[in-house]
Formats: sequence, structure tokens, C-alpha cells
Amino acid sequence: MVQKKTAKLEMLYSMKYFSSVSYISFLHSGISGYPYPLVYLLMLFHPYITFQIIHFFASSFFRMTNMLSIRDIAPNMKNWCCIVTVQEKQQVTDSMGTPTKKQKLIFYDSEGSRVEGIIFNADIPKMSPVLQVYRKYRISNADVRSIPPKFQTSDLTVQWVITAKTVIEEVNREEDIMPVKFTFTEFADLAQYMDDKSKSVDVLGVVISSLEKKTITKNSKQSNVQKFVLLNEQSQTVMLSLWDNFLNNERQILLNTIQAYPVVIGRRLKVNNYNGVSLSTWFDSALLVDPPIQEARELKNWAMRNTKLIASLIETKSYIKYNPELFLKADQKTTLIYYAGQGKNLF
Repeated sequence: MVQKKTAKLEMLYSMKYFSSVSYISFLHSGISGYPYPLVYLLMLFHPYITFQIIHFFASSFFRMTNMLSIRDIAPNMKNWCCIVTVQEKQQVTDSMGTPTKKQKLIFYDSEGSRVEGIIFNADIPKMSPVLQVYRKYRISNADVRSIPPKFQTSDLTVQWVITAKTVIEEVNREEDIMPVKFTFTEFADLAQYMDDKSKSVDVLGVVISSLEKKTITKNSKQSNVQKFVLLNEQSQTVMLSLWDNFLNNERQILLNTIQAYPVVIGRRLKVNNYNGVSLSTWFDSALLVDPPIQEARELKNWAMRNTKLIASLIETKSYIKYNPELFLKADQKTTLIYYAGQGKNLF
């Protein structure tokens, strides 16, 4: 009986009766003292009426809270509300040594301030699907806490814990330029980070091709991987390996849009010494596809103007050839010297 009810709820949600995730949050937390099982029953038999009731309570709730910016929301603060956009979503990962699963996000507001979001365990399948990258939401009732230094993976020190009781409502779907500044590592500078497990890089590139997906044994465990070719405006290419969970999400987006030259920001990527320099995702990485930033739009426009160059790179597979200007560290780069008339290089 419960399974039939759940299936019907999923059908109703897919029919757009509930276009805002705040409604789902209110279902789990209860409406004005009514336990959520009663709300579920009402939804089953009177979905439109339930929609109107929950919309009323959600709107009332947001009107009663203080609208603040991210920088004004301090740890342990209650009764706040903030309009944010999802900048990125990481993959679901396990906590070392515990059965805890978690998924991290990064939110930003109109001022460009950022904060980390995190979802745990059973709340992940409930809340993660309704927080989509580049979408704008009004959020309240998240637990605000400081991030212990040993768990900080970026410059963010405050974390919002998103649960089924967090009230979230999508504001609109207008795309704004992201007021966030990224620091990208140039392809020519990647070699200095090669095989350094303590460092990661952010890169910007346009995806022009892909290799076949492979299953390999890594650390006595089978893993899936697929390589994609990134290109920059200097016509330099580098391979990006997407591992495991990235193949279930971002891979399909890239394959579906590869003819339109999708631009990606790879965040916290590892630089490997494999057939020269290559990039690889790991548990803390994030991949932003066609992000709403000016640099990405300029790169896509450049790619659209240079389709013949890109077609030539794909046809000749020049991206698999060794390029010393890209693959050698600064103190290792040499000038190629040729024998006159023989066309052979010394180095």
C-alpha cells in the first residue's frame, strides 16, 4: 500500500503539481502542526487543493523570516531566509571510516558571497534532485554551522546542512551572469602540479571529442573511466578523465551536447603524469557544464568561430601527440635544435 502511494506521489510530482521544492520540504516537516502522513493522504486524494494549501503556508513562512545575504548568516542562527543560486554539486561520497554518505554543494548570492551546503544519508535522494545547478532558490531552516579546519576543502568556513525540513522554493529560472570569480590554471602551467596529491587545479576548456569508456582495475577495485578532450583558445589540448559517478551524470550531458562545443569548468582536478599531462576527477571534484560566466561564453563563441580548426584536431587526433611546451615543467623546457638539411632534432 505504501509503495502504491509513493508511486502515485512521484507521478503527481512529475505532472508538475508541485513545482517548488518548498512543498516537498513542508510535507516532511508537517504543516502548522499537522504530521506529514496526513499531508501525504491529502495530496493523494486532493492534489490541487494540497498544492494551494502548501503554497499558502510556504509563502507565509518566508514572509515571517528575515531575508539576509550569505555573509550575514552566522553559525547557529535561526529564523533566516536567503536567495541563492547553486554554483556546483559534488558527487555523493562516503565519509572515511564511517557509513555516512554526504553530498556537498556551493551556493552563491547576488553579492557574490558563497557558502557550502551539505546533505547527509537518507536526505540525499530527497533533497539533492531538487537543487539543480545554476537554478535560484529561496532557502530557510537549514542548520548553520562552522566547518572544522580539517574538513575545509576550499576557502569556505561556514556550512548549511540541508535536510528534509529545510524550506526551499525555486525563485525563477532566469539565467544571470554568475557573480563569482574563478582562478583558472593555464594548460601550459599544469605540469608543475603533476602527481602532487596535495594540490588540485581549476581549468576552463571546451570539450571537442571523447574516447571510449573503459572499465579498469584501480586499487583492487573495478572502476569506469572515460576521457574527454579539452581545448583552450591557444589551441592547446589536454585529456580529462571522468571516473565512476561522473559517468552517470556529467558524462551524458557532455555526450548529448558535444556537437555544440560545451564549455566546462573543472574544479579541484588532479594533474597526472599519464602520456604527458592529463587531468582527472576525484571525490572532491566538480564539473560545471556551460556555466553562466563571461569567460565560458567567450570561449564557446571562439569555438564556434574556429570549427575548421577543431575539425582538423579531431580528424588528425593531434591531441594524443606529445607536446613538450605543454608537458614539461618550466625548468625542463628546452629549445628544439635541428640538424641543417636533415630535419632531425637533437632533443
